[in-house]
Amino acid sequence: MFFSPTGFIVVQACVSELKNAHDRNDVQTVAVLLDQLCSMLCPETTEPVCYLTLNKAPTQDEYIRGSMSKIPIPLAVSPVL
Repeated sequence: MFFSPTGFIVVQACVSELKNAHDRNDVQTVAVLLDQLCSMLCPETTEPVCYLTLNKAPTQDEYIRGSMSKIPIPLAVSPVL
């Protein structure tokens, strides 16, 4: 959106209105406009979810007792990985 001509016009309008609201000391409008500008310039991204399915080998029966669930376990991807 930001690189399109309409996106640039929207950002210009927000900045212009932000200046006007600051001159009027309208704190609520300034906060809303800053929030809108931040969401346009740096949108939030969602972290991907990876699923892990554990399979037990028959030789591991003495270490892992019972049956294992076939339901995949969601793992959060950390930035360290």
